[in-house]
Amino acid sequence: MNADKKKGLFIPEAGSQARLIHLIRYNEQIIEENELESLSQIPDPENFIHWINIVEPGKDFLKEMSAHFDLHPLTRDYHDVAGRRPALYEFDNHLLLTARTISRENNYIRSELIGMVLGKNYVISLQEHVEDDFDAVRERLRQKIGWIRARGSDHLFYRLLDAISEEYFLVAEHLDERAEELMDELERGGSANIPLKIRDLRESSVEFRRAVAPMRDVLAALIKSESALMTSPVHVFFRDVHQQSLQLMEIGQLLMEKIKDIQGRHHLLISERMNNTIQVLTVITAFFIPLTFLVGVYGMNFEHMPELGWRHGYRAFWILSLIVTVAMFITFKKRKWF
Repeated sequence: MNADKKKGLFIPEAGSQARLIHLIRYNEQIIEENELESLSQIPDPENFIHWINIVEPGKDFLKEMSAHFDLHPLTRDYHDVAGRRPALYEFDNHLLLTARTISRENNYIRSELIGMVLGKNYVISLQEHVEDDFDAVRERLRQKIGWIRARGSDHLFYRLLDAISEEYFLVAEHLDERAEELMDELERGGSANIPLKIRDLRESSVEFRRAVAPMRDVLAALIKSESALMTSPVHVFFRDVHQQSLQLMEIGQLLMEKIKDIQGRHHLLISERMNNTIQVLTVITAFFIPLTFLVGVYGMNFEHMPELGWRHGYRAFWILSLIVTVAMFITFKKRKWF
């Protein structure tokens, strides 16, 4: 698939298929999982809730999906909508939510744009990669943990958003640990690659805030929504996730402040090292100033210089140089210049 790596924008190619169509259909007693080859294989919902997870959908596939579920045309262009800014769109028979998920990839943050459609008996998740943050939701469904199997598609919708929020907290914890490690490394004296580490941490933190801020706004819009697709109990859960997003914004702000402290400490460390170096060089230079003066005087080619004809003149010159050097050393030491 084509992707703008700088912006993280997924651009679907033309195609009638997706890389993966994973269906989980369930009710309180039964759960079934299948990987489908096309949307036509999706059975009638009847008394089931359907979760259809689609990876790398092509443009033609999105058109087919919109027709199959009677979705608004905006849904088939969700990638363009998400590329502009994550948001919530309400229609008569479904909701479209676009958001940005983040996850750890070694010491880097991977950001992914995702589309989520909530219908009466189904939820569709549209994503770029096979790897996602929803394994915990799948296990809840399989193990029948909590109320998820006993409630409607809106509760599944909430659980998916909650899983995204939980991954934000894991990423925030990881970034905070990296910041603490950097500060400890600076306290130990730092290393040559400290500037690179600071830059990478700052870029990851900016990506984190860029993902969290729109999510907060989307969740605020969900709380205010009067859509018949969302029952009263689920509004309480959305408020909880919204509170989490506010906490994440605070964490992001604190993280940026911590990075500023790290940068300040790094600049201070560099200044201290430079001052120490300049001090040493200044002291060394100070020792050589009088010696250079003596050498300059006796290096002149005047004819009548009594010391030049003196038998012990050379020895006397070195004794004088030593006396001057020792005297300067004692003076500098008393004044604590080194």
